[in-house]
Amino acid sequence: MDLGKHLYELRKTKNISQEEAAEKLNVTRQTISKWETNQSQPDFDKIIPLCNLYGITTEELFGKIKTNKIDDNTEENMNLKKRSALIVSISIFLYFIAVIWIILTSTTSWINENLMISIFMLICAVATVMLVYNFMSIPKKKDLELEKQKKEQ
Repeated sequence: MDLGKHLYELRKTKNISQEEAAEKLNVTRQTISKWETNQSQPDFDKIIPLCNLYGITTEELFGKIKTNKIDDNTEENMNLKKRSALIVSISIFLYFIAVIWIILTSTTSWINENLMISIFMLICAVATVMLVYNFMSIPKKKDLELEKQKKEQ
């Protein structure tokens, strides 16, 4: 909920008109209207009087305001980060294995050169596919915000 809507709901809950609120806060009715429609925000010196008028704390005034920021520490996001880190780590490990493979097998004559290169390319391909899949499957922050807003409604 944005600040304007929150101020509007607080005023309605207390059954106070805009005029009454304006009079008690020493501002104009238009100022109250602008606050409630997010055209402007209360000056710092009006925060405490607003809280006193509505019988709430500053935490309650600002605590119910939703931000568009995604909480990166939710369990779902932490699981996504862990999965992503695991996939990236495995992919990097596979690249190292591919390099070690090509170095070790290039010094021996027991394996066909085409097979050696094919296995190297296969390992690199698997690592690359894992990385691409990982980064294509991570939801974008904008998508997470939209999903979060839908859940809250």
